[in-house]
Amino acid sequence: MTDEIRIGITQGDPGGIGPEIIFKTFYETNLPPHVKFILFSSKEYILKLGKNSPLAKRFYEDFIFSRQIEIEEVQSPPHFKIGEATSEGGAFSYDAVVSAIDAALVGKIDGIVTAPINKKAWFMAGRNYPGHTDLLADMSQVSNYAMMLVADPLRVTLVTTHIPFRDVADSITSEKVLNKIKLTHHFLKYHLKEHYIKPIAVLALNPHGGEDGNIGRDEEVIEEAIEEAKNEGINAAGPFSADTYFVPYNIQKFSGTIAMYHDQGLIPLKVLAFGRGVNITLGLPFWRTSPDHGTAYDIAGKNIANPTSMIEAIELALKLIENKRNNLQWTNI
Repeated sequence: MTDEIRIGITQGDPGGIGPEIIFKTFYETNLPPHVKFILFSSKEYILKLGKNSPLAKRFYEDFIFSRQIEIEEVQSPPHFKIGEATSEGGAFSYDAVVSAIDAALVGKIDGIVTAPINKKAWFMAGRNYPGHTDLLADMSQVSNYAMMLVADPLRVTLVTTHIPFRDVADSITSEKVLNKIKLTHHFLKYHLKEHYIKPIAVLALNPHGGEDGNIGRDEEVIEEAIEEAKNEGINAAGPFSADTYFVPYNIQKFSGTIAMYHDQGLIPLKVLAFGRGVNITLGLPFWRTSPDHGTAYDIAGKNIANPTSMIEAIELALKLIENKRNNLQWTNI
């Protein structure tokens, strides 16, 4: 096996800050020489950006023209607007992700780092996926997967993701909660190489954990999942009331956290660590990471976007890929 690691980076929405944070990343970090980066984008598109962006023009000359970064060509959008969602931009960003997944599935790249996309733009283009995670799982043909946000020491896995809040309670089953606990445990133990002794915390759904059923009995299925996880040798605890969980003592006490729905887990994480968090998709046959923020149309094109989360996403992807190469217990559970 070659020592070279090949990481694919998808361009993201052309109207957002994805291109800017990608360009800045390569100027602000010293990435290892054994890593080859493949940018799923378009030379024509970057040249278009370069007409109004000195950063894009310099990036093209320093990295694309010099062939330090390989371009995997995606059909360039004929029209796009900086700071706006467009159907052309949605099609471009979607096609870039599909091309990267195809490449990962056949082993052309070892992992994917995705720049932010806009879900509205995807729907405008007729690409009816609620986000990266569902598309990744569908194309990889996996049913047991999870979205995790990492900003050490916080690692938060979501039981439900991009669904209406009114559907959350009905979507939570003992099996789903158990699967997220197991995915989190496996990730911490084998892929971070963390032989942890701290438990995984599982949050309640209702306020105050349902107060013994007085304001909801949804915690019963969560308790079942925790007990089954313990029976399988996993150090899980809870359910804990979410309103008092995210305090420094608990953050240090637990290795990972299972949140029942999107905002329950991500609001506190982004308040505590916005701009340095990384989104990881667990359960795929390859690693995919992403910055913890969106397209930020309001600052697109102004050259003020912070690339920290993109840098963190690339560095974590590299760490996980290197661990995978040395890890004989890689499995999709």
